Amino acid sequence: MAFPQPLRMASACSTQTSRRVLVLALLVSGLLASFNAQALSVRFDAINNYGLKQIWVDGKGLLLDDAAGFSLIGSATGVDDSNNISSVGNTDGVMRPFNHGKTRYLPFSLKFRSDPQDRSKLYFEASIGPAPFDFATVSMPMEGKRQLYTFWRYAGLATPSRYDRNPHLYTSPGGVAIYATFAPGSPTWGEMIGRDYTVRVTLTSKSRPMSLAFVEAPSLSTGDRNVEYGFGRVAKGQSAAVSGYIQVFRTDPALFAQPALTFQSESHPYHQIGRRDGDGWSVRVGDTTGRFMNYGPYTTDVLPGNRTATFRLLLDNTTASNIRILTIDVFDSASGKTLATRNITRREFTNGAFKYKDFTLNFTCGTGQRLEFRTYWHGGSYVRQDYVRVR
Repeated sequence: MAFPQPLRMASACSTQTSRRVLVLALLVSGLLASFNAQALSVRFDAINNYGLKQIWVDGKGLLLDDAAGFSLIGSATGVDDSNNISSVGNTDGVMRPFNHGKTRYLPFSLKFRSDPQDRSKLYFEASIGPAPFDFATVSMPMEGKRQLYTFWRYAGLATPSRYDRNPHLYTSPGGVAIYATFAPGSPTWGEMIGRDYTVRVTLTSKSRPMSLAFVEAPSLSTGDRNVEYGFGRVAKGQSAAVSGYIQVFRTDPALFAQPALTFQSESHPYHQIGRRDGDGWSVRVGDTTGRFMNYGPYTTDVLPGNRTATFRLLLDNTTASNIRILTIDVFDSASGKTLATRNITRREFTNGAFKYKDFTLNFTCGTGQRLEFRTYWHGGSYVRQDYVRVR
């Protein structure tokens, strides 16, 4: 049974709680497994009957810093609010409300162990119940840092899907917008894929069918992308159990190879000045200077990583005074930041008048960006732009 909605608030802890957890990690018997698997230096920081606090790879934390990275959460009503119950901070074997209320609780167990034969894995065993109350949903999320992950995938899905393509599911009473996709059936594994690392959760046994969701919550903590298994509805008196393992892989670089994207300048409406002209878009002396002859297209199709944007441009006169004619840039409209910029003067068109020349900008694309490739005209010459190509 699919749970009605992924629950987010119960897994987000305060800074004070986070500090207390770090102290508990030193005092409570837990797992600190260090290993080198597939050329990775990985450490799991886990506390039995609490959750997996962090996964460290090459000194980098892969999970949210202010929440249990892998834990149990639930709701009696299905509403994502501070009444949600959580295993976070509850080492006495009872999930209690995030707001410390007493009206709903659920016995649970969450244990971890390493595998001496394959230390790339961290095994877990989780159980809930018998439930003293009816619960609309109980789930088990793995909370990843949003900026580190681009794709998600599950057993049976050949081609990864993108988190930023998830549809809007709901907005919590606290204003956290949730975007989620549910996998069909009950897949045995689900993973979140980043440019460098992939984190997979695999189920080896379960007492009931479990749903699988991939969730994006941009405004939760520093931004959350996750893989979340759900027990579904848990009625009073019911119990459930699941076991499996968590594993970290180095991501296949081929997944982040950027197909060439070509944005024809005459084929979109993003122009402050100029006109369609042959195979491109042009401006001429007499047009209003200090305007964008080309901007947009606000694309989210560029994959994270080091990329290049090539502007194909020509002038009518390449030998007159060597004044600045154009400024090209790559601009992220989501953050309002310029990622790369370059001024172009007349005599940089070294191949002659009315002949296209390519000008390239190198930039780094991150997660959640909406990119514009802009051409700003300072005046002084006829200019035509054919396209911008991104690789």
